[in-house]
Amino acid sequence: MLEPATDLRLGRRLVLDELFDLSLYRALHRIAPAPQRAILDQLIPIETRHHAFCRSSSASICRVSTGAAGSSSG
Repeated sequence: MLEPATDLRLGRRLVLDELFDLSLYRALHRIAPAPQRAILDQLIPIETRHHAFCRSSSASICRVSTGAAGSSSG
């Protein structure tokens, strides 16, 4: 098990990584030629889901690391 501070840093890094990818694809979409725009049209929804997943996973990591989540035995 990772230390709480490591969990928080990892969660933050994952969220920021996905946010960077999503931001980059959106920015490129505005200036890209049509063939590349078509590819970005496919990538943007994927990165949107990745970012949402990492945000929700990071929030879970933060709750567990700080003791804010309920404990379970088992």
